[in-house]
Amino acid sequence: MTPIPIHYSTDRMLPYGIDCADFASAQQTNAAPRRLTLAGPNKVPTIKKCLLPVAVVCSFASSVLAQSTPTPTPTPTPLPITYEQYGTAPTGVPLSWKAIPPDPVLFPGPRPAVLVVHEGGFKNNDPGNMDAAQDLAMVGYLALAIEFRLAPPHTPMNSPRHCCPGQNDVGDDGYYPEQKDDMQMAIRAARADPRCNGKVGAVGGSSGGSLPIYWAGTGTPGDDQLDVAVSLSPATDFHDPASLGDTRRANFAGAVYNFVNSTDASDGGPLDMASPYRFVTSSMCPYFIIASDNDTIPLEQYPDMIRALDAAGVTNYQALLRANSNLHGFAYWSDVKDDVIAFLEAAFAGGDPTITTQPADRTVAVGQTAKFRVRATGTAPLSCQWRKNGVNITGATRPSYTTPPTTAADNGSLFSVVVSDIAGSVTSNNATLTVH
Repeated sequence: MTPIPIHYSTDRMLPYGIDCADFASAQQTNAAPRRLTLAGPNKVPTIKKCLLPVAVVCSFASSVLAQSTPTPTPTPTPLPITYEQYGTAPTGVPLSWKAIPPDPVLFPGPRPAVLVVHEGGFKNNDPGNMDAAQDLAMVGYLALAIEFRLAPPHTPMNSPRHCCPGQNDVGDDGYYPEQKDDMQMAIRAARADPRCNGKVGAVGGSSGGSLPIYWAGTGTPGDDQLDVAVSLSPATDFHDPASLGDTRRANFAGAVYNFVNSTDASDGGPLDMASPYRFVTSSMCPYFIIASDNDTIPLEQYPDMIRALDAAGVTNYQALLRANSNLHGFAYWSDVKDDVIAFLEAAFAGGDPTITTQPADRTVAVGQTAKFRVRATGTAPLSCQWRKNGVNITGATRPSYTTPPTTAADNGSLFSVVVSDIAGSVTSNNATLTVH
């Protein structure tokens, strides 16, 4: 008998610890938003090897193997798009979005809204990234690709291309904070839209990935603060010296100078105070930042944002650094859309917090300190309480905990943390401290 060949698939798997059958099922259905268990942050997409037997026909009489022909996956029919005005800027410039409601048969009733925020260096592009908007609508979200006033030369928002009036007609230069203010208007308009169930998230790329950050950590919940935000390759720190001096990515400096209308990169100066990282607070909504390890935006922007999140005590965030890639923003949407959709669903679902990174065991020498860390998602604000051997540690209420200098008596101690939000709490696994 001729041996049956086995094909090993090395397709990129989502970082959620699901098995191959679950992944195949998730790929083949658009009946509802997929709910996957979130995994750890700062995770580079990995290769998961799945054992997938190839369908064959075996015969004792013949050595020829007939392999089945795969059935092509049909391309979904795009959902209808409508162009709608959502507000008017103080200067009289009308602001619109391209709306894609989900299929009302598959997803009846009001649904969460997701603002899709376009790229363009703060100065260019129409409401776009419609492939992402279509994907979000296909899984049940009210996708709203928004326009907003642009920094000079703001051609897409000038008349006659944009009517009426255009930014050029009223002398509206579109400098910061106008785009931030327009984002606030769009959040409120989406929340009040009868097709929306009152929950609003945002997905933005590049400069458009920066705008959701302004309203992820500030504003009022249920009003102008987002319920969930996702940034693809965002600019986060406009005054970072290494980023401004990056000659390989010189367009960054020009874009932020133009957006803020200043070259003052001093601490506390205009570029610094307009930077999205400045708007990170402990009340941050669930937030997901993604970038490539050779991104076309200065590479410091990704760790700058993570440092700001950690410094503010934010625990309900995810971070994903894509390996061996120079793709930027929505250019890698097809690679990360399942990760993003799963994150959106978990955030919109709310409920008790979920720990996404458990505290890890630590081994130190006598006299050294040990640091434990947790990450979780839930309804902001999240709070933490660390425990040693089941007893609360006074003052240990941040996402990380560093022990005092250890002694031999600390060997074998168990550290855990209780993470809480307004809906409930969850206790982490124990992490063991080994002292030698």
